[in-house]
Amino acid sequence: MKARWTVALLLAAAVLPCAGLASGQPSPAAPGPSVLTGSVQLLTDLPNASGMPDLTTGFLGDLDLSGYSLASVPGDENWMGIFGPQGIGGTVRAMATDGSGNLYAGGDFFVAGRVQADNIARWDGSSWSALGRGMDGSVRALAVDDSGNLYAGGEITIAGGVQASHIARWDGRAWSALGSGLDGTVLALAVDGSGALYAGGAFQIAGQQQAKRVARWNGSAWGRLDRGMDDIVNALAVDSGGNLYAGGPFHNAGGLPARHIARWDGTAWSALGSVMSGVDYARVDALALDGSANLYAGGYFVAAGGVLANHIARWDGSAWNALGSGMSARVYALAVDGGESLYAGGQFQRAGGRASYNIAWWLPLEPRLYLPLAMHHP
Repeated sequence: MKARWTVALLLAAAVLPCAGLASGQPSPAAPGPSVLTGSVQLLTDLPNASGMPDLTTGFLGDLDLSGYSLASVPGDENWMGIFGPQGIGGTVRAMATDGSGNLYAGGDFFVAGRVQADNIARWDGSSWSALGRGMDGSVRALAVDDSGNLYAGGEITIAGGVQASHIARWDGRAWSALGSGLDGTVLALAVDGSGALYAGGAFQIAGQQQAKRVARWNGSAWGRLDRGMDDIVNALAVDSGGNLYAGGPFHNAGGLPARHIARWDGTAWSALGSVMSGVDYARVDALALDGSANLYAGGYFVAAGGVLANHIARWDGSAWNALGSGMSARVYALAVDGGESLYAGGQFQRAGGRASYNIAWWLPLEPRLYLPLAMHHP
């Protein structure tokens, strides 16, 4: 049965398209502030000159919204509740996806869904599962290479029963260490097209050499990236061109001014747009890139480049953009799958105005309708 709602529209509504909408002639505009009244079977019974639904004159009656969803803020309709109220039984601090569509989550928890999982777990699209015996401490960073190996970093010394200094690798069956590891907490991981692994965090030494808060693992040894950062690196991401993006509370990268976010082109660091702001001690805690080269940033901020953006924002190559009304609290982790879906994890209770406990899903392709209205179901 088609959904029918009684809708009171007294303000202009912005309508986004749904595939297969019928075209038609524009409805005559109501004079002054009056509203249309009556009952219609389809939203497309109110077209404008371009064939799109026209609600700018207002409407009062029964309205069939088949093929649309409703949101109080543009973009909120994209947040999905697939994980339900159970979600993760603690804070999610890191996420990553593999080529098979699995989602990995790490953080401070012992339960994922209804499964015991010590600080790390895998979501296969329908249920959660543990990865061996998990970790002995907080997992703060995750990354997957093209071979399907999962890398985990954080406040860990033991991974699946194996000694590992703040970083370890999962090959699908067991955990192993990466050399002598690092001397401090790993907060970020990223893999480039050549298979090299980048690590960021609060460390000063990587392997046997100095590497201030950011380092590179080439498969057999650790190396540094110029002079590193003047403060903690919370997030890393690599684009298809091999550029490395870093986020955190730092103010300098490689000795150059770069507040909260910076880019490494293989030889030098540079700043990226305006800073995150709106709160004291604003910072970027998570970064992720999609196939269209959009860079997503999550963390503790309410504005990005002067744009209102609650704890999450998107960089399109020239400017920052909001994702609906964002999150109710801090975002610690982001991941993008092959279908361009964005996953966010943190300490929030709501995403895009919907109840979503610590983990949420942003689906950019859903047909949607934005209506600044009051509504009820008779």
